[in-house]
Amino acid sequence: MSGIRFTSDDEHVLLQSDFNEISQHIEAGNKPPRFENAGPREKIFFDPSTLACGIVTCGGLCPGLNDVIRSIVLSLHHHYGVQTIYGFPYGYEGLEPKFGHQPVMLTRRSYCTSTRWAAPCSVPPAAIRMFR
Repeated sequence: MSGIRFTSDDEHVLLQSDFNEISQHIEAGNKPPRFENAGPREKIFFDPSTLACGIVTCGGLCPGLNDVIRSIVLSLHHHYGVQTIYGFPYGYEGLEPKFGHQPVMLTRRSYCTSTRWAAPCSVPPAAIRMFR
């Protein structure tokens, strides 16, 4: 995976942004509250090319969400070698078998050369009708 900037386990994002609050922790000899950074790790403990991945989005319309999904599909394919990627239509409802929604196979070619796969996986049913 050349050309990828990996995230170190030592990288953190501070919970607070106020200098005085951060200073109080440091002056007391404590590390300020923080979160571990998200991102690709150089060492993973399984072969990602053997995975089947799923993408589900929930909520209303979100400008740029299709670009995010496209980036996830491309990164899974090119950086991790994942060949099986599903999009689940209708949010969490798409994960529940009793509703009968079928996952959509998202491939590098079908998803990234057409926006027709983006709509069922990223917007609510009412908005999907607008795209048809």
